[in-house]
Amino acid sequence: MARSDTDTASDVAVGDDGSVWITCSPKMKESGIHVMYYDFSTEKFIKSRGMGLEIAVTSTGEPLMALENGELILKREGELIKLNGYARDLSVTKQDDVWIVSSEKIVGGYEVYKGKLG
Repeated sequence: MARSDTDTASDVAVGDDGSVWITCSPKMKESGIHVMYYDFSTEKFIKSRGMGLEIAVTSTGEPLMALENGELILKREGELIKLNGYARDLSVTKQDDVWIVSSEKIVGGYEVYKGKLG
């Protein structure tokens, strides 16, 4: 298994298209690097615009990020789009269904929601 050249990551996600995205560790964030994607042609992680604590990837390779405050951000065609909702964890299916663990604690844990990216 190859080791990344990015120091450490907080989260990793792989899209149905094979794209690989990471959210960076606190140490990397201190240097201004928050989100990176893996470039298979150079075999290196490349800095990308975005930020987040948790990350998932859509079927077309677009990262969906949950910020430290729970806000959801989708990077689509280079633009960062704030979505409705908050999450502490998330996942995206190959049909672009989004599953999130809510950021609001309830008795016994956290609620789970399913949505659809449009």
